[in-house]
Amino acid sequence: MASNLWLILTFLQLVSVNSSLAEFYELAGAPSTQEADATRAQCRGGFCSNMHHYPVNGTYHYAEFNVPKLPMSVGPTFFIYYNIDWQDPGPKGSDARMNQFVPQLMLGTPLDSSSGPPFYKPIWHVRKTWVFGAQYFFEIFNQTANKKQAKAATGQTYPCVSGEQIFTEFYLSEDWIWTLNMGVVGDPSRLSTVVVEKPFMGLLPPSQTKSWSELVYAKAWSNTCWEFKGHLSSENYPQSDQRTSLTLRNSVEIIPWGNWSVRSQPNCSGAPVASIYQTSSGNALHVTLDINRTQQHYSQPDTISASNSFPRSGEMRRLTALLSTGCVFGLVATI
Repeated sequence: MASNLWLILTFLQLVSVNSSLAEFYELAGAPSTQEADATRAQCRGGFCSNMHHYPVNGTYHYAEFNVPKLPMSVGPTFFIYYNIDWQDPGPKGSDARMNQFVPQLMLGTPLDSSSGPPFYKPIWHVRKTWVFGAQYFFEIFNQTANKKQAKAATGQTYPCVSGEQIFTEFYLSEDWIWTLNMGVVGDPSRLSTVVVEKPFMGLLPPSQTKSWSELVYAKAWSNTCWEFKGHLSSENYPQSDQRTSLTLRNSVEIIPWGNWSVRSQPNCSGAPVASIYQTSSGNALHVTLDINRTQQHYSQPDTISASNSFPRSGEMRRLTALLSTGCVFGLVATI
């Protein structure tokens, strides 16, 4: 009975995630075409992992993936990302409606910029080659206008090319300030950053919410996605395989990391196949998500002891630097 209840609750969370994100893009003014919309209704172009609910106190999030080869034809908007969000976006009774940290590798016509303060208006650009950037998407109810509004806080958008390694990281400081980073491993000149001092960039009244230390933000949902906004043909898929490696660590408490899986395989023409593996201990989790263009699974990666090993040199450098400056709240070195 308990396991069935857990499955039902997880399913409802996934439905909520999909509907809220789709609504966000619609509110934000996402470009759309009838052809892409019609095809999206007929098949699944992309996919996501299942979702997991982890405490924010002491948890350091790190993801790294290779930039795949460009599609033969750049068509619909395409994203690769690791994200965290809050399904109760803010305190009950507040004007909070959506709350997501989602740095992305992007192609097509993505939401990749913002007007910045005070309005944080989303801005869209046409991208025929790969770009990436740190992003905070959120949605609030505007009492004056009597409607919901989509907002975006974005870091600098940078170009990247096939074969480069892109990393994402999230960490919470001792004074309850989130930092979102996305960059190229080995190239500090291309580092996109969003610093989020307050929930919703302070656009909600302090009487509703004013700090990430509030109980409603104590746990966040995590997953990774390979996502299309529309799909037209097999030529719109990247021409090479892609691997995402995730490492989450928490030394404040023992975490039941759960089992990561692919929610559903894509079934549009020419779609690749996804496979997922993980190793974990009480204080660390490592997940590998493989996307194979040839529709044959990768062999399982060598076993990694998540309690005492880092899978990537990039993660080692980033976390060592953070620890040396005391930037990660509640996190101590376990290496």
